Amino acid sequence: MAHSPVSNIGPSQRDAAPLAHALLDQLIEHGYCTVADVAPPALIAKMRRVTDAIVAQMSEREKRERRLQGSLIDTMAHPALSEIIAWPAALDALRAMGFPNPKFFIGFIISKPPETAPPLYWHQDGFTWDEPLSYTDTPIQLFLMYYLVDTTPHNGCLRVIPGSHRKRHELHKIPPPDRKETKNAQEGQPALAPHPDEVDVCVRAGDLVIGDHRLLHSAHANRSTERRTCLTLWFCPLYDQLPEQFQAIYGPRRNKPAHWPDEDWARLAPLYAHYQGKVAPANFNRLPGPQLK
Repeated sequence: MAHSPVSNIGPSQRDAAPLAHALLDQLIEHGYCTVADVAPPALIAKMRRVTDAIVAQMSEREKRERRLQGSLIDTMAHPALSEIIAWPAALDALRAMGFPNPKFFIGFIISKPPETAPPLYWHQDGFTWDEPLSYTDTPIQLFLMYYLVDTTPHNGCLRVIPGSHRKRHELHKIPPPDRKETKNAQEGQPALAPHPDEVDVCVRAGDLVIGDHRLLHSAHANRSTERRTCLTLWFCPLYDQLPEQFQAIYGPRRNKPAHWPDEDWARLAPLYAHYQGKVAPANFNRLPGPQLK
């Protein structure tokens, strides 16, 4: 596997415990890993109450527009979500894997309604494919996913194509999610269809899924009688080591929302990067180039 042309960009493994080292190896090789029992039941129950109330306020138009995702609501919608964004056990897991100073970027409530929610389209979330660093094993951005119910293929668990963050796959031919043919896809079409290479990632509520943003992933339909909500939190694990054109993406100053109590903002504010340079952000491009082989 090729390594970053900037050889000093990467996780520090000097003090990693054996389990954390194994998780890091899986993340680098397969593009994802899972950490059991990160969030306790009381926190998961609280997050369910908060997110259920937020999702209940969606308009019919929003539901139609987010038919395949269920919802895509910014986690800044409620200050209580700061608790799970800054949950110490999750940050400790990242640090143990060799990411000493992870920075939070953005998060979303992705909630599939019961019984009628279709599969999610296959996609990857990399958007700096004009940059050589995107074709190395350096994890530029990670998703941290907490499912608020136990997941199976029946209720919409995550499905992934292992290794697709570093290797081209035929599913890369599917247009990005902002293209009409993908966001309006119907069941049976390639964007939503099962693939022989897919792996189901079934977890218990409170487990943490960590994945590389370049990983091809999707989700099964929710055929169950319960809502299936996932909190997807995007972190930049190696912000301090990235070239400035990347820091410029992840590091604009964030201000406290007017409706947030100081206590909740105090949890979150230290997790934001603060870029003060003058370099322009890397170009936005969702399409991997020929360098991905």
